[in-house]
Amino acid sequence: MSMFYSIYFSTAYNLKQILLLGSNKL
Repeated sequence: MSMFYSIYFSTAYNLKQILLLGSNKL
């Protein structure tokens, strides 16, 4: 269960970073 949460949070964090970079480029 903990592994699932670690993967989920890491993916959510990466998506947030990508969105922030994309908004900055725009």
